[in-house]
Amino acid sequence: MSKAAEKLKEENVPISTIKLETIKERVGSRYDEAVENLMSRLEREKNSLQSKINDAIRLGNWKGAQKLIDSAPPYLAVYVNPEGTKATVSISDYASIKKIFSDGKKSFVENVSKILEGNLSSELVKSYKSWYFEIGGSPTDLTNSLARMFGEELNNVMGINPPKGVNIKSIPEGKKIEFVNATVPKDKLPIYITTDENKIICFWPPWITGREKELTEVVPKKL
Repeated sequence: MSKAAEKLKEENVPISTIKLETIKERVGSRYDEAVENLMSRLEREKNSLQSKINDAIRLGNWKGAQKLIDSAPPYLAVYVNPEGTKATVSISDYASIKKIFSDGKKSFVENVSKILEGNLSSELVKSYKSWYFEIGGSPTDLTNSLARMFGEELNNVMGINPPKGVNIKSIPEGKKIEFVNATVPKDKLPIYITTDENKIICFWPPWITGREKELTEVVPKKL
């Protein structure tokens, strides 16, 4: 085995080793990390767009500057001074965006923890397969864009992707991974995250079977 393969193997851990008592803390800290990453991403895009527009203005490329302004994503607002010599780009409704994520944390932590705890527990408890939450009150260009980007950031810090060749809409039994054999990168959790308009959907990975005791293990033997 090559050193790269050994390193990859070392970085993956069995999901059975994830401790139930630490799940809420881990989910909460990863949520905060994803929010920070998203806001940093918006800030970088804001600065980049502002720089590009002002470069075009300085060069007298008014057509190019206008094209950049017209193509600005819905989460960025562009203001050009009356003289037309300088553009200022800001994050659209910054305070409301921060509030959405602040208000959503409690529900996210509780519900994603239920998905994990229900499937990781060795007891006969209810298994939760998925849950979704919405960014904003309704689908708009802004809320759909924020949901897509935040879903990406959540998956980067917390989630996992399907193995190569697995279509999550139709997984044959032969492609499913038994709980006892399933692993995740040591810094991730067994959650698959996707988006639909302004909805962020969190799944127990459908290609991994849940952990369940056999009924005979919990039914006492007759005396």
